[in-house]
Amino acid sequence: MQKVPEMGTMFLRRFLCWVSILGLIGGVAAKPQYAFSVPFVLTPGENTIACMNFLDLDEPLHLHVYLAINGTNHTVFTDEIPARDTFRCKEFQVPDVESNEYSEPPVITMVATGQELVIVKHRSVAFNRNNNIYLVQLDTPIHRPGHKVQFRVISLDSQFRPVNEEYSTVNIIGLESDTRLAEWHNLTAEHGVVPLDFTLPNDAPLGSYSILVRNSEHFVAVHEFKVKEYELPRFQLTVDVPKEIFLKNNMSVSVSAGGPNGQGVPGRLSGSLCTKFGLVHPGDNDVCINITGETDSSGTFSKVLNLNELPLDLIGHYVDQKLNITVKEEAAETLPQSPKVTFDPEVLPSLKPGIPYVVGMTLWDRELKPMKNEVIELEINYENVQNLTTDAEGKAQYEIDMATYDSSYLFISANYKGPGEESRPERLDDPLDYIIADRFYSLTGSYIQVDYPQKELSCGKTYDIPVRYLLSPEGLGGGVRNISFYFLMVSRGKIVSSGEHSVDVSDKLPCLRATEQDKNVTFGEVLVDVNMTRCGNFSLSLTMPSQYSPRINIVVYSMLQAEVITGIAHLNMEKCLKHQVSLSFSASEGAPGSDVYLMLKADPGSLCGLQIIDSSILLHNNKGQITAEELEYALYNQEIGFMQNHLVPEEPETPCIEGNGSDSVLFYREGSAYFDFQNAGLIFATNTSLQRPWICGDLRRSRGYFFRQRMMLHNTKYKKHHYNTFEEQFPKVTKLKYAFPEIWSFDVVMVGESGSASVTLRVPDTSSQWQASMFCLSEESGLGMTNYPSNFTSTL
Repeated sequence: MQKVPEMGTMFLRRFLCWVSILGLIGGVAAKPQYAFSVPFVLTPGENTIACMNFLDLDEPLHLHVYLAINGTNHTVFTDEIPARDTFRCKEFQVPDVESNEYSEPPVITMVATGQELVIVKHRSVAFNRNNNIYLVQLDTPIHRPGHKVQFRVISLDSQFRPVNEEYSTVNIIGLESDTRLAEWHNLTAEHGVVPLDFTLPNDAPLGSYSILVRNSEHFVAVHEFKVKEYELPRFQLTVDVPKEIFLKNNMSVSVSAGGPNGQGVPGRLSGSLCTKFGLVHPGDNDVCINITGETDSSGTFSKVLNLNELPLDLIGHYVDQKLNITVKEEAAETLPQSPKVTFDPEVLPSLKPGIPYVVGMTLWDRELKPMKNEVIELEINYENVQNLTTDAEGKAQYEIDMATYDSSYLFISANYKGPGEESRPERLDDPLDYIIADRFYSLTGSYIQVDYPQKELSCGKTYDIPVRYLLSPEGLGGGVRNISFYFLMVSRGKIVSSGEHSVDVSDKLPCLRATEQDKNVTFGEVLVDVNMTRCGNFSLSLTMPSQYSPRINIVVYSMLQAEVITGIAHLNMEKCLKHQVSLSFSASEGAPGSDVYLMLKADPGSLCGLQIIDSSILLHNNKGQITAEELEYALYNQEIGFMQNHLVPEEPETPCIEGNGSDSVLFYREGSAYFDFQNAGLIFATNTSLQRPWICGDLRRSRGYFFRQRMMLHNTKYKKHHYNTFEEQFPKVTKLKYAFPEIWSFDVVMVGESGSASVTLRVPDTSSQWQASMFCLSEESGLGMTNYPSNFTSTL
């Protein structure tokens, strides 16, 4: 990855421009100050919350808030505002009025009137009538030509309750071949589920296929599966090698092949240990030691390799060792991979000069299990700054002192350093492999940062969320003693919690002590007197929602005289559902042809969908099951799909400054208070400066640019949904040797008034380990799903 170019010598020109803007805005900033915040997306007929700030009022105000829909004004609430600083939130019902999507968008208006003062603010909003969630569950994510394919389309409302959705079409289309395999029209869900099946032709083209689900308006779900020739691995293969090797020494290799019941698997073994040169010698051939032999009756094999046969001591050249082991005929190939460091998706969005920047990371082994008590090298701008030791969960955290960096961005990466070995730079091809953190814009050099926990937060529990702040003299203004901080907690597009915290800044010590010679420093682009800055911290006590929400945003803001400053945190919440279900077999193993009972527990009257699958097939592809991660991804697609079809909030007019192309490239990436509110899904209308200025003529201030930026934020967070998938690990085969069933059950079961049910199943005629999972839908409690599979082993 190439370095981002430095800012160069543009600071003085930009600094003078900002000083002019600061003086201009400071001179005309009207008192009183006010702000009105409301979600950008509103659902007709549902309740939502709006919040208001009024500061330095000289008279009481009458507040009137209304929505203009199709040319008609609909009052949503009124209120009386006293002649003092006020922060309050009001719940109101969104009018259930049809809005033509081709007409003007709805507009929400706040009118506050007194004897002398009149405040009027308009903002466009969007109506979303369909908050439904759509899931597609396949019996198995991989199929062979000629096989039957079963799947279910599931529809839920915003509270995860079943909805009897009507679908205009469901299509099965080949992505590479453009083959249309099946089509259904005018389907209606029962209890939230539409079960469908079809048989693949014997000559069906191999490749990827999509299930396209459309209602009367647009496509609501897309799900992929593969058609391929494959052979299930019938046993597990493990390879044990040293974590480190020494030049000119020997190396031991141990191989173990075990069946589903723990029995050893004899077979022929072949493999190689190769030294692979890097790009410095692109024409060189690999040097390998070949490994051949047989596993014994217990399925084990061991050999000592003489490393003198490999050129491991080439000084100055990057070499890599790769071990391949194959056991014929039934085993899969195992390719040990290097451990990997990934940064936590919940990273701080922007750099705040003068406030530490916290990064969290996790070290994974080749099986994607966390590695504890290992050393990670942290690099900032391509220089090593710290060696970190992982904790029991494989995690490490580090605070970067921003007082030591005067840069518009930081490039942060991490490498694994095994015991006694030199670390190697890894390919940075995943969004979680590195962080490019850009500076946050502040007109006055004042900042707020929300330090949220680097872990999943439990549903319904209360947490203390730390908040840090840095206030410059320009931000404080003359004679200010108390500063109020406000917070808005947004969950699934609604404000669910809010509050205020007041701080006495008169007794706070300066952030830094400086001598007379160096007391003036740069915070971002603003030159400030260090001895006059004020820093501090406090905690917000926040209670998490009682049911899972995939995206919880906390926005903390303060309305200074010259600008609004903000901090935002995207919280990671436990995937908890109100509907608790369970599933278990009456026995852990049984012979083919015998009966076994499957016992279900769910809310009375629930419809439950079973899936019992050969666990070996999950080694090929583990996508498509109904899991909490799949629900999270469906909610993500719902939000992105809505954003693609609707405009983001309009941007108020802001000043621009002159600059060249290099200035523009660096400047447009800076965060701002305006973008913090937008990323939380909020409109924030105010008469106080909220946005950064723009480089004049820069087209990236467009709404389309904001949408792309938000897509990047979402894709980085949800990259983890696909990270732990093992698709395409096994070699393709052209001739099948088995015709054993891979799907035991894909049935639907109704749970009676007792809240339990029992299903009798006949054990399939194969030796396999089966995994059973289940989802259930209740009209009252909504969706429930098993967190862990129930296992059963069939033995020949």
